[in-house]
Amino acid sequence: VLLAVDGILYNIFDLIRRHTFTTYSVTSVHHIDIIIGGDSMLARLLRKTIGAFNTSSNLDVQSSNFQCLPQPHALSQSNYLWIFIPLLLMCLMCCLQVYTNRLRRVITAFYFPKVPFPLTDSYLLVKQSCPVQQPYSEIHPRDRCRNNSCWTCSNVMCAWQLSS
Repeated sequence: VLLAVDGILYNIFDLIRRHTFTTYSVTSVHHIDIIIGGDSMLARLLRKTIGAFNTSSNLDVQSSNFQCLPQPHALSQSNYLWIFIPLLLMCLMCCLQVYTNRLRRVITAFYFPKVPFPLTDSYLLVKQSCPVQQPYSEIHPRDRCRNNSCWTCSNVMCAWQLSS
């Protein structure tokens, strides 16, 4: 899921980078020239004073938004391998655990065919203390187990205990 999201984000950012690139070009020319004619003293004073305002400027600016755009980088194949190898190993270990547990059950069933799995200590204690067990239908409802399996219950009543 995360790798799919990564691929989708890469494609979106690449699309943005390719289609929103803009170049700005500003060119302007300003030329101010004030001409004052005459030979009088006032004309000479105005020429010197206003002559400082005579300017010219050329402006040529090129700009773009290239530095503001995202620069996505796709994951390499080695990155994908370093992501998938641990995931595959984790799945393999889960399957290995399942099949080793099944193998344990098969081995136990081979050596103990009449004993239900798992072989618990409470089962052995009940069997040792109660040589003849009373049928389930004859046990009083308050003495029955909640899960209806008498051999795992600690309050199982034996036939010889009920008779005494």
